[in-house]
Amino acid sequence: MDTDFAGLCENVNNFSRTEYLRATRVLADFTERIAILSDEEIRDLYGLPRISKEERRLYFSMDPQEQSLALSHRFLTTRLFFILQLGYFKTTRMFFVFSGNEVKEDVQFIMDSYFSGQHLPEKLEINRVTRWKQQQRILSLFDYQRLPALLHLPLLPPYQ
Repeated sequence: MDTDFAGLCENVNNFSRTEYLRATRVLADFTERIAILSDEEIRDLYGLPRISKEERRLYFSMDPQEQSLALSHRFLTTRLFFILQLGYFKTTRMFFVFSGNEVKEDVQFIMDSYFSGQHLPEKLEINRVTRWKQQQRILSLFDYQRLPALLHLPLLPPYQ
């Protein structure tokens, strides 16, 4: 095709339906031909961090301000998730959506370090609003901000 890929990305908001469909075909063709990273490399870059025992001590340690924020949550589950999100943010500067099963070793480390003698909650999950509020607090701690919605690029199918 004679369509320039960068040009497609820049002008996607001004496309007619026909141009949009043509652009999605070009994008699909482009993504089928390019494989820069392997699945394992993608997991290493964007997946939950794989933290060693030594790293857990570093990333899940909290200064008094961080500890105060963690303990300001009413329930043990939300405290655990806050500390997990804080530790993962310290590691990668990213946030993740995860289940308790995916982070068992990290949860056990946090329980042993901060909540010894307490029982691990059966259900380790929090709702989206709570997770988002925790992330906002963590961003504030590090003087970060969320990317404004206006700066998010529109996604072309099949990535929506």
